[in-house]
Amino acid sequence: MMESRPKSPFAWLVMFSIGVLASCAGPPLDALQSAEDALDRASLAEECATEEYRAAQRLLEDAQAASTRGDYDRALQLAQAAEEQAELARLTAEANLDECEERLGLRDSDDDSLNGHNDDFIITDYEMVPIYFSFDSSRLSAENRQVLDQHARYVIQNGYGVHIEGHCDHFGTEAYNVALGERRARTVRDYLIQQGVEPSQISTVSWGEYRPASMTDTSENRRAEFRLRE
Repeated sequence: MMESRPKSPFAWLVMFSIGVLASCAGPPLDALQSAEDALDRASLAEECATEEYRAAQRLLEDAQAASTRGDYDRALQLAQAAEEQAELARLTAEANLDECEERLGLRDSDDDSLNGHNDDFIITDYEMVPIYFSFDSSRLSAENRQVLDQHARYVIQNGYGVHIEGHCDHFGTEAYNVALGERRARTVRDYLIQQGVEPSQISTVSWGEYRPASMTDTSENRRAEFRLRE
């Protein structure tokens, strides 16, 4: 058996330097900022998903404290957990929005308006039919474009605003589906703008998997829906 040679002083110095550099990584500023941004997006949850929102706040506070004392690995872990918890809080709040607004007295229990925010949505003789997407995709098909061309002409001719809702099937995580629904809504928004609809006339929202059109045919849930405003 060959004897292992002792490492040279230079090799030990290299290893020591790598260890020192690894331990000197700076504070996870990007992760902390992402967690703060997630909490800002989840502001509705402060009233409508209080427990989940406060848990996210505590995680962020712990992350900031860990960063201050130089425990950057722990700070990064806590910041990432805070961001995930904030996203969960936001989703929980949106899923329970009707009940929350009734509890807060922001709407009547017999109010059928969509999420309490569509007092200005209108119904016309023109049907704003949905468009549908392929699995895990936000690309527009040729058929999608034909439908959107018609919608754009109608909106422009009548001076209406249009509210776009992005929806998904239940495959994937909740956070992923919310992001996918947002991509779908923004893809539609960008296309309508290309056809001449003013950006100020368009609003978007993602409902992820929370408002399925069908419980049996998942392809019907991969869609964008439209509502008109004056």
